[in-house]
Amino acid sequence: MCGKCELIMNEFLLSFSKEFYIIASVVIVSLISIFTIFALYFNNKKYNTLIILMISLAVGTLLGEVFLHILPESYEKQGFLKTGLLALFGLLSFFILERYLLWRNLKNKNNLKTVGQMSLFADGLCNFTDGFIIGAAYLVSIPLGVATTFAICIHEIPQEIGEFGILIKSGFSKTQAVLFNFASASIAIIGALIAIYIGVRFSGTSHLIIAFGAGAYIYILWFGLFPLLRKEFKTSRAAAHFLAIGIGLGIMLLISCME
Repeated sequence: MCGKCELIMNEFLLSFSKEFYIIASVVIVSLISIFTIFALYFNNKKYNTLIILMISLAVGTLLGEVFLHILPESYEKQGFLKTGLLALFGLLSFFILERYLLWRNLKNKNNLKTVGQMSLFADGLCNFTDGFIIGAAYLVSIPLGVATTFAICIHEIPQEIGEFGILIKSGFSKTQAVLFNFASASIAIIGALIAIYIGVRFSGTSHLIIAFGAGAYIYILWFGLFPLLRKEFKTSRAAAHFLAIGIGLGIMLLISCME
């Protein structure tokens, strides 16, 4: 009976087009920005604790997504050299982008509103990349798309809450911060549509995109998320962070075994 139920479920899932899954996934990812409004109900101590725990979980899921899903999938189709070069290109591209954004922020360090606007630009670009990679992942396979969407969703929660805090400190009202955050998150839909267009027009490019995305996520992990966790020296909190990372990795491993 269980086998029959699983067969029916698989047939049901396959009855939808990949385009449907892509659009549905990026809409869900975009709606996560609305959760930033709940940050209003936390005091600073609870807010910081929540953010760090969510970042730890995001580290685990992104590590699992990169090393258990994206890179093995790309390696299988393209080989080690091409996968490695594309991942390296993705990593270096995000390094150059970050250097440019930091330079712009330093030039406008006395204008808090400008800093907030630059932060929105950077967040929008990351969301575009997320949508682009989600689209490419689904074009490769539905299980890879689901795993990628899950990892990005976990990563988006602390990212969007953090972005909300930056906008508030930059002089935006709470309503403006939520609306601009949602608009920035919605750019993921544009990235997904472009991925669909490229994937349909130029077959075989999806594996190139996800390998590039793996490099981008490695950069985000190593230079964006890990440094935030290294600031915690209290043993009990560090243990909680390791546990959250382990949970994230475990979830992605479970998804990998179910594919």
